[in-house]
Amino acid sequence: MRQDRIQNLRMFEEEAFDTIQDYLDNKDDYPTDSALIVNNYNHEISIEKTGDYPKCTTYIINNYLSLDEDGFTEPDVDAINELASTYFFVR
Repeated sequence: MRQDRIQNLRMFEEEAFDTIQDYLDNKDDYPTDSALIVNNYNHEISIEKTGDYPKCTTYIINNYLSLDEDGFTEPDVDAINELASTYFFVR
């Protein structure tokens, strides 16, 4: 059971990281007021125009970005881990 929770946590973190990286790689394809959207039931992650999404939680995308040592924007692994921890509790 614990292994399943850990696996779900890691899969969520990977999906969040990949989704945010895709956003950074293709920023011109997204609205300027984009937000990170997490479905509260199936935990699917997307980046959409800021709005009201029933059964979803909306997060400010910039809270999940950081600068690397060269000054380039990248997904913030620590922030993504904290986000994942709100959906998957592992002891």
